[in-house]
Amino acid sequence: MNKATALLARVSTEGQRDRHTIESQKRVLPGIAGAWKLPEPYRWYVDDGISGARMMERPAMQRLAADIKAGDIHAIVMVDQDRLGRPDDLGDWQQVKNLFKTHGVRLYSASGEIDLASIDGEFTADLHAILGRRERQKIRERAERGRERARDEGRWLGGRLPAPYHIADGHIIVDELEKRRVLRVLDYLRGHSRAEASRRFRMGQGTVRKMVMPQRLWTYAGFQKSSNDEYIPAVWPGIMQKEWIDQILQQATSSPAYGGNPPKFLLTGLGIFRCSICGHSIGSHTDKRGNGTRKAYYRCNNRACQRRRSVVPMHRVDALVLDACQSVLDRMDIIRKWADKNNNGEAAARLDELGMERKRVSESINRLVTAISEGVITFTDARRQRDKLQISMNAIVQEIESIKATLKTLEFDFPVDDISINDLDALGQRTTISALVKTISHEPEALHFKWRVPVDANGCYTDTIAIHADIV
Repeated sequence: MNKATALLARVSTEGQRDRHTIESQKRVLPGIAGAWKLPEPYRWYVDDGISGARMMERPAMQRLAADIKAGDIHAIVMVDQDRLGRPDDLGDWQQVKNLFKTHGVRLYSASGEIDLASIDGEFTADLHAILGRRERQKIRERAERGRERARDEGRWLGGRLPAPYHIADGHIIVDELEKRRVLRVLDYLRGHSRAEASRRFRMGQGTVRKMVMPQRLWTYAGFQKSSNDEYIPAVWPGIMQKEWIDQILQQATSSPAYGGNPPKFLLTGLGIFRCSICGHSIGSHTDKRGNGTRKAYYRCNNRACQRRRSVVPMHRVDALVLDACQSVLDRMDIIRKWADKNNNGEAAARLDELGMERKRVSESINRLVTAISEGVITFTDARRQRDKLQISMNAIVQEIESIKATLKTLEFDFPVDDISINDLDALGQRTTISALVKTISHEPEALHFKWRVPVDANGCYTDTIAIHADIV
């Protein structure tokens, strides 16, 4: 059987600035294949509106790779090499290139042939991939600058507008009928809980919860968040007074969640309870027994997990978590020393240093790309240096996230010494757990805690507690 010629067409999510649409590529690709005297049959591989950042995650590229491995393709024709993709990770390009080289696939475009079997051809293809990655980074930088400029000008950044706002002739207008309805709800929320507003106006609790989000409230007041994290007057008219924001937020935070009733499960919705096997979240469940009672338990939410059938009684886990948190609160002197050490401005200063360090590493990576394009360094050496820089970048980002979590924990007002966590209401218990615990891993007959604060004088942040109850 004769091998086919692949005709590859792609338009990314940045398709507005690409030189070729899908239709124009379909028109010219058969002509390019004919000019290179590539035999039929032709097979089309089209990715319409799919970004080229992840080359092997595109449907058409996956089909092309499968056909190449099957020995059905001998050549690929495209308008230019950018149609293969502009990879975020050059490792993706190496994977695709090795696939082409292994099966002897040749690349053709309107500008010429790319022979991966030759040193010059491989270098040219590598250079195109590097420059494509650099172009993608520039696109993102331009888009981010455009968003920051829009923020500073008080313009809407895109997305669905909340009622009562609509777009007409390029301008944001207010529907007066919807405005009166929204204002009634917002005025009611100044003195009532979300659950009461949901019942009063027959609205879903999710809809009401979105209405009281800080960003949404500032939108209703006619303000936009600038690039400096300050709220400035927006281009759209406000429908409520600015003073309402604090009143609504204060009422929302002081009212109990879950419709005014305590949650049935202590850890429900906190996002900290994880399976130690698959890392998936552990959810709360109930089963009705024959005598009319209900059995409450926690279980891994991943249906493919081997521990899916292993469940742990809800009351036992909740009691252990509360006891563990109480043992940490009993050592409040350790927490206060930790807070004094981290609350002296050093954490914020370290955060600024890491920001500068991240910028420096990013600039080093960009200089490396320029050096490759100018032939100052070989691609192999550049890849080795880039991997080292990427490891440094990952470590910097991880430390930044850790410091941000620490600063957030420092904002929490811990209970005083003579108050037990069991004396708090359900909302207070959940808030305290969120401030103290980073993750809880369900291991066989044990719970493994990762704390946000040190739990002993040695500065340990982990703890394991056995579950002395039958696992059913």
